[in-house]
Amino acid sequence: MIALVAVFAIGPNEIPAMMRSFGRVVRRIQYLKYSVMQQFDDFMNDDPLSAVNFEVSRNNNEHAIEHDFDEAAEDEELAEIEAAKAEKDLPLINERKGDD
Repeated sequence: MIALVAVFAIGPNEIPAMMRSFGRVVRRIQYLKYSVMQQFDDFMNDDPLSAVNFEVSRNNNEHAIEHDFDEAAEDEELAEIEAAKAEKDLPLINERKGDD
C-alpha cells in the first residue's frame, strides 16, 4: 500500500534515490543511538572514586610498610603535648586568680 502511494506521489524514477536517502537517515539515527548508548555506558562504568580509592590504599600500604603505627607511643606523645600546653596555660590561670 505504501509502495503504491510512493509510486504515484514521487514517481517511479525518483524512488531509488529517495530510498537511498531514507537508508542514510536511518543509518545515521542508528549510529547516534549507538553513540549515545556507548557514552552512557562509559559514564555509568566510570567510577571517579575508584582511582582515588586505589591511590589512597596504595599510599596506605606504602606507609604501613615504611612505618608501623604504634598506638601506645602515639597516645603518650599526645599526652605529653597536652601536658605541655596545660603547663603553659597554668601561669595565666594563676595570674587571673590573683587579680581577684
